[in-house]
Amino acid sequence: MATKRAKERAQPKSEEELRQGLNAFVATSRDLDGVDVRVYVYMSARLNFREPVHVAQIEMATMLERQQTHISRALRNLVAAGVLVPGPDGTRGSKWLLNPDYGT
Repeated sequence: MATKRAKERAQPKSEEELRQGLNAFVATSRDLDGVDVRVYVYMSARLNFREPVHVAQIEMATMLERQQTHISRALRNLVAAGVLVPGPDGTRGSKWLLNPDYGT
């Protein structure tokens, strides 16, 4: 019986479970404010856990009606919180993915 539980824990979480965990974390985190949450919601609708997706900061700023500096700060906060992972170009690029290692 203990072996079965260990196997269940060892199985990787589905994308839906990972997304639910990230959503709950962002919603309850005291370190993330309103702009951070709005950027996360916008990004999570576009991103996945497998490959980086191009999302320009100026596009987010326009869509969310915020200054680009607010978007940049929110992205830094989300990376620091472990929610987002920058693409191969680092945080200076505009490719992002949701953290596939979240909750492991």
